[in-house]
Amino acid sequence: MSSNSSPTAACKLCNTVATLIWSHVIPRWTYRRVDKMGTPGSPNAPVQVFDDVAMLKVDQDAEYMLCEACERIIKVGEDYAADVSLQVDGSFPARNACVVERHDGEDCIADASALDIDKLAHFAAGVVWRASVSTTLKHYDDIDLGKYNVQFAQYLSGKAGFPANARLMIELLDPKIGPRIHGVVIKPEVQKFGGYRVFHFCVFGIMFRIQLGNALPKSTIVSSILDNKKIYISDGSRVLGAVAKRAHAVTPKGSLARKL
Repeated sequence: MSSNSSPTAACKLCNTVATLIWSHVIPRWTYRRVDKMGTPGSPNAPVQVFDDVAMLKVDQDAEYMLCEACERIIKVGEDYAADVSLQVDGSFPARNACVVERHDGEDCIADASALDIDKLAHFAAGVVWRASVSTTLKHYDDIDLGKYNVQFAQYLSGKAGFPANARLMIELLDPKIGPRIHGVVIKPEVQKFGGYRVFHFCVFGIMFRIQLGNALPKSTIVSSILDNKKIYISDGSRVLGAVAKRAHAVTPKGSLARKL
């Protein structure tokens, strides 16, 4: 969508009245990479699942949300995530930068000190926050940071640190030790537990999970990347299993139904 009729309104991040930018929840580069990584003969649009319906959908999740200055702030983390996630040529800079320290069952625990953890945290918070404050993308209605929206906005603006009642866990889905996961993009979703929620999404080999609430489990402090600079590495089979299960449960509609 073009920005020929960009409105003048309050930016959702800084509250300054300005001409708003057409801002993406999931970055624009992810849609381009999905297209480039598609296999010959596959649909030329991503398969998107909402409300148990699957459709070929070229529309990107975006709305007028940020002023130009705040869009530039958000873009720093987006660009870094694009650079270190799984690339079109099959390379995986984030995985290459991490050093495995020990095995935890089928997974590995690795030192992520070589990564710019602050930029990854800023990227993760930015995606979840934009889904939370979105007003036109109804499939994100369940993504609601509630009273924490302000804290996340202050963090993204550089006015405060990462919210105290939040933890970030990152899992790398390594294609070298498991099934290919290069085309998997999972948009923000939420799971509710007693006393806290987990917001998660996945882009090209990197699964982000933000735990949020007043009663965060003590056991997860060791896997908080901001506290310990540790990162999980798995073969991605759990993620692909969940995606496959959901894909089999949905009803194909529109052009996707005609292709099947």
